[in-house]
Amino acid sequence: MKKRKVLLIIGLAILLAGCNAKGSVDQKLTANFPDSYQREFDKLSFNCNLEIPEGFIASKQFKSEVLGQSYINSDKVLAEYINDKEVIEKHEIPGDEKGMPDSVDYLMRDGSHVFLGYLFTYGTENSQYYSRIGATMEEYRINHTEDSVDFTTPETCIEKLDEILKWLGCPVEELQYEAYPLNAETMEVEEAQQIQMGYIPENKKKPGWSKEDDAYLITAYQYNNELPIFHERMSVFSKFAFDTADNAPVWAVYSNRGLEIMSVSNIYQVSDTDEPIVFMEFEEIAKVLVDKYDSIIDDSTYEVTRAKLFNMIRRNQNQEYISEPVWYFESLKDGEKPSVVIVNATTGKEIFLP
Repeated sequence: MKKRKVLLIIGLAILLAGCNAKGSVDQKLTANFPDSYQREFDKLSFNCNLEIPEGFIASKQFKSEVLGQSYINSDKVLAEYINDKEVIEKHEIPGDEKGMPDSVDYLMRDGSHVFLGYLFTYGTENSQYYSRIGATMEEYRINHTEDSVDFTTPETCIEKLDEILKWLGCPVEELQYEAYPLNAETMEVEEAQQIQMGYIPENKKKPGWSKEDDAYLITAYQYNNELPIFHERMSVFSKFAFDTADNAPVWAVYSNRGLEIMSVSNIYQVSDTDEPIVFMEFEEIAKVLVDKYDSIIDDSTYEVTRAKLFNMIRRNQNQEYISEPVWYFESLKDGEKPSVVIVNATTGKEIFLP
């Protein structure tokens, strides 16, 4: 299988002449992206590496046109996950004139469930236990980085998920995957702790955890022109804007038994244009943040700890899709409270999130 795992490096972006049409040269299209940026100002300091895909060349980037969302093949979902099972609950959600498709929520007698429409989710009867303890969330992953499982390799699980997604019509050639181990013994301890703290009712406890429950959490972001896509769900509210595994548009849990959970949403049909992207120098982008924090009247100090280049897809005031390269920044207020700032990489204008 073609390996599509995200590989971010600390390296100087290759500075070559840009193209004002594919093949012609224009020096002004070349932006200077340093490998890292450490600077101190009155209220703001930068202490970050620039997260840019390996081999990224600013002068070879062209604007994209978003044709719409890409949806899973509903006929194949019905055939594989619903038609041969007894449906005990079915809830229909009508679409709208803006292109939102009709959606249906199914619950089967065997405990599995499917949501099919503006997003696609599938879960087995066991999926509830992974979800209930928060095993698919970023906080859980951070707290259990030392976990391991040995029932198979992460590459094997990624390959199996990739085959399923491809069969369902997902553009897998545009996805880049990561996999994180979920150890059954650790999850059992986590469940017990959450029951003790009152977060999980005793009657919702899993009957028993075993090696069969060992799994990998697999996440995937869509890429366009080498850049990860900052999808529209991440721009709805600022608290959803963080670049974390649980914000990925595609994620799944693949256990020793097989596929337990799968979710696909906010995958787009994107077409390239012949119009080149003219990136601003990073020093100019940094000044946008300096001015922003200098204008805040308080005694706090701020530190930028991450800077990552994305292709942001969102809707404008006319509810039309737009695509634009952006710098994603994470900053800490007084060393503890993180927040996200998004700046257009070509205009230097901040994109404010609700």
